[in-house]
Amino acid sequence: MGRLVVLAMLVGACRLDFDPLGDAAGAADSAMINCTTGTRHVVTMGHCYALHELGSNIAWDSARTACIADGGHLATYASSAEEAAVMPVLAPTDRTWIGMSDVEIEGTWLWIDAEPMSYTNWRGTEPNNGSGGPVENCGVNSQAATSWQWNDIACDGGINGTPNYLCEIEG
Repeated sequence: MGRLVVLAMLVGACRLDFDPLGDAAGAADSAMINCTTGTRHVVTMGHCYALHELGSNIAWDSARTACIADGGHLATYASSAEEAAVMPVLAPTDRTWIGMSDVEIEGTWLWIDAEPMSYTNWRGTEPNNGSGGPVENCGVNSQAATSWQWNDIACDGGINGTPNYLCEIEG
């Protein structure tokens, strides 16, 4: 195999040698992971988080399908430390789809990767299912006054649209 072909194959992946939270499990993980998709990405806790900023609305299910095509899923958070390692670094400028919904049973929020939802970060009175407006069954990270928190919005992107989505690719 020629040198250019080998180099091209190596460029498409990054090593998980840096772990900003000092997570021993993540630092010890030396597996290769594709972390080249999206407009920005960060590797932490053994996972790649790739932010896709489109500039126009995308529906939650379309974002979910795009993440699957990238080899992952919409991002899920097992802890506040995980979310804190991702959102400030990527700092999207608008609402960003993440991998939770209550489509199956109204009011029962589930992560799409079947992880238990033991950590939550809802903003104010969320989830409120639209407070009498359009049904809101899909979750976003939404910038609040002082931090990123979660909101439930209509799965089509809501009134103002949702132009971003966050994929998580596990190592």
